[in-house]
Amino acid sequence: MLAQDIEPFVDQHQVPYCRTPRGEHYEILPVDGNDFGDWLGWLLYQHDGCTCADKTLEPARRVLRAKAKFEGTRHRLQNRTAWDAAGALWYDLTDDQWRAVKVTPEGWTIKETPPILFRRYAHQRPQVEPVQVTLAQAPKVLERVFDFVNLQGDANRFIFTVYLVSLLVADIAHPIPVLHGEQGSGKTFTLKAVRQLVDPSTVSTLATPWKSDEFVQQLAHHWCAFYDNLASLSDW
Repeated sequence: MLAQDIEPFVDQHQVPYCRTPRGEHYEILPVDGNDFGDWLGWLLYQHDGCTCADKTLEPARRVLRAKAKFEGTRHRLQNRTAWDAAGALWYDLTDDQWRAVKVTPEGWTIKETPPILFRRYAHQRPQVEPVQVTLAQAPKVLERVFDFVNLQGDANRFIFTVYLVSLLVADIAHPIPVLHGEQGSGKTFTLKAVRQLVDPSTVSTLATPWKSDEFVQQLAHHWCAFYDNLASLSDW
């Protein structure tokens, strides 16, 4: 492992990160996070065969933090889906290999080494590996969601399908789904199904936060932020 393999940088909020090599892939870790501290400890063990206290690693973390802020480039990190500078759309598979899907007008491919685009959170789970289908097959594939989603009427199903696909697109205004129906009609299950299709997570639906800063944090950490049984809204 060479020094040039480690790339310190800051995100759009001036938070220091490092693009770090691990095996055959790269991971993007916040310099002040626990995972990065563990990674530094692992490097030390690989090099010297010994461990050390966290405070011993702090000087190395401080240097990398400074390099990120004063020498590193700025990368906008997003959650789950993002556009790159060339106009390609990317979708983070959040798997152990840190792969992502690149989508262009010509089609899509899975990339083993995507550009610096995404940050990750502990609740996220890997997306299943996608498979190619023809354009003629695509409508039938999309219709399979209604084996699980209790939605009647061709017009409603069409609107829902468009909404589902739109969730894969970054930096656009997304509609807020407001589901209504009798108890037991599948409202919560629909939200959970959409969440696992688009943004797999250990957290299917969210509880309403009491403070606005908690709400901001939830939206930052969850691409699909669905609130179940929402009875009222605060003024903020």
